[in-house]
Amino acid sequence: MFRAVFFDQGSHKATEEAMLDLVCAGGAACDGTCTDLAVDGLNCGTCGVTCDGGEDACASGACAPTWGRCVNFDEGLETCTAICQRSGETCVEKGCLGENTAEYFGNFEDCEDGHGPGYGDMPCDQPHEWDSGKFAVKCCCTDTKQSR
Repeated sequence: MFRAVFFDQGSHKATEEAMLDLVCAGGAACDGTCTDLAVDGLNCGTCGVTCDGGEDACASGACAPTWGRCVNFDEGLETCTAICQRSGETCVEKGCLGENTAEYFGNFEDCEDGHGPGYGDMPCDQPHEWDSGKFAVKCCCTDTKQSR
């Protein structure tokens, strides 16, 4: 509600009330800022839903697939399907960086820091082939979390 009060030179008062609807053209207001919920990775589909892949990771109101957490070879999770399911998500075959299902690292620390990955485009259910250059892995998983 907006109220305007006017005074003329004779100190006569006039008041008018008007209802104003403030809208964001083509979007929604999140924390007082206009945004497009279809493409804003910080407010994807709904205000406050942040995509793990960052502000550019939202398309059509849903977060794009992203790399999951680092997993050591000795955790017993042999496939990307199992790794993604552990965090409540689904493996996306060839869904990250346009064509990859997994990132392999020489050790867990490199995986955590994102240093030196080798990529794999294998099926989600294919068991990992651990070797000297593959002691840790990140898998491409959906990003469907609705908390934040």
